[in-house]
Amino acid sequence: MNNKLEIVQAALADYIADDGSRFQVTATNNDDISMLTIIREDLEEFAILATASESQFLFNVALFDDAQVIDGQVPALNKMMLELNMAMPLSSFALTANIYSIFGAMSTESD
Repeated sequence: MNNKLEIVQAALADYIADDGSRFQVTATNNDDISMLTIIREDLEEFAILATASESQFLFNVALFDDAQVIDGQVPALNKMMLELNMAMPLSSFALTANIYSIFGAMSTESD
């Protein structure tokens, strides 16, 4: 596995959030890519997929399927998500196939 991901996995193994929540971290390795699936115990429906290069971590969280959006509300939802992007400088929203997600990147040198 990528050494940067091993550091994240080790850090989260014993980490307890201020509210007492813990994380479950599962590593997936194959010839092409190494990934972590990070699940906060109280937010199981929002698994974080993480991978890393030598210089950056990449994260992706599937939020919901477009079929879950109230009929006629897709334009309003898309507008709101575009407006929120400015407030979240390290992440962005995406629509891939029919899944809305949030993704982001940060330096592997970040604390």
